[in-house]
Amino acid sequence: MILTFGGARKRYVYQGEGLGSWIALEYPTGRTLAWWEGEEGEREEIGDFPTLEAAYEAIEAHFARRIADRFPAEDLDEDLDEDLDPPF
Repeated sequence: MILTFGGARKRYVYQGEGLGSWIALEYPTGRTLAWWEGEEGEREEIGDFPTLEAAYEAIEAHFARRIADRFPAEDLDEDLDEDLDPPF
């Protein structure tokens, strides 16, 4: 968490190599802005929310959609099956 001069708290909610960062900026009033930042500087607004909790829910949904788009379920199922095989 980063505390800004204006008293807002900037939180990196999710962050991953090749995925970018999901960020929430909570103002002292409780109002929270949320957005996604890509590794190459691109930015996608998620929204302006009345509470941090509402922003976290929207960030969670945005994160899930982006992961589902990037890693199709069929690919994940195959990888999971391989990982769950007994080692012997």
